[in-house]
Amino acid sequence: MLLLLAQLKTQDPLEPMSNQEMMSQMTQLNSLTALKGMQEAITKSAYYQQLSYGSSLINKEVGWNGEEGVERGVVSGVIVENNNVFVKVGDKQIAISDILDVTAA
Repeated sequence: MLLLLAQLKTQDPLEPMSNQEMMSQMTQLNSLTALKGMQEAITKSAYYQQLSYGSSLINKEVGWNGEEGVERGVVSGVIVENNNVFVKVGDKQIAISDILDVTAA
């Protein structure tokens, strides 16, 4: 909207923007605003999905690629840092995306 207002303020009075061009730009701005809202909603949904998945792993054994190959341990909790979800296994924090398999403990 700010861009559109700036264009209206600085347009040449002898050659004003056509109504069709103005409507086209407003439609593009509305579409951009809607897409941004959808992106935020998808990001929040993915975050809550990871948080829910991490919570479902509590008291289950998980495997992940560690420093010495595949490591295993029982999940004791979920940790959130900077909107990233980790599970707590012993004294380690394992990213949800690093989990290779899950078994009942």
